[in-house]
Amino acid sequence: RHKYSNILVTENLLKALINLYANGTRIWECKALQNFIVINHKGQVSGCHIQEPIGSIHELPKIWNSSKLDNLRRKYQKCSKCTYLCYIFYSLHGNIHGNLQIIKEHWKNVKLFMR
Repeated sequence: RHKYSNILVTENLLKALINLYANGTRIWECKALQNFIVINHKGQVSGCHIQEPIGSIHELPKIWNSSKLDNLRRKYQKCSKCTYLCYIFYSLHGNIHGNLQIIKEHWKNVKLFMR
């Protein structure tokens, strides 16, 4: 990590990946439909690339707080199908605490973002 300090990897992400590949266990919950969504070329929204669409982008404001999506969020938290690094990152750091951790760990690299 220190050798390649221009790569944005946090301690939590490293721990999650080490646990996943060394022990086969997940130490995070998927935050699909909470911290991130996917919108395909037809405007269909899903929690991630491996989940079925839940509706169109136009329906999203109406269904966002529905019990259907709340149930899907709980279901997705237990999902163990994917190993997409970006989804793991968003699940770990997609809130204010996660953002502060990124800033704290990568403050010295701020010049990379200012180019």
